[in-house]
Amino acid sequence: MNRVLEAERAAERALSDCQSECDQALEHAREQGRVLLERAHARITALRERVAKSLEHGASAAMGLDSPGAASPSAARLLIDGTPGRTALERLAAELTSEPTAPPAHEPR
Repeated sequence: MNRVLEAERAAERALSDCQSECDQALEHAREQGRVLLERAHARITALRERVAKSLEHGASAAMGLDSPGAASPSAARLLIDGTPGRTALERLAAELTSEPTAPPAHEPR
């Protein structure tokens, strides 16, 4: 009877140790997931900022603001910061930095 009780206690200890190891592995995996998510968000933010700067530069160039004697760069900023323009630029930046999706299906003509 004592051997059976001792075996039961040993099994309970082994089960408890296994549960503890699983909990540690799960917490480690969660931490790695958090780090990866933070990095991904930082990269997306950096990409969006680069796209916005490129678009601002492109808008300035298109308006001829990069030439000598041209209007101030704030005119390009006004173009970009305007509500319709800003919304369009944000949408474009989001599209350029989002995961690629399947191309739209072409409808027969």
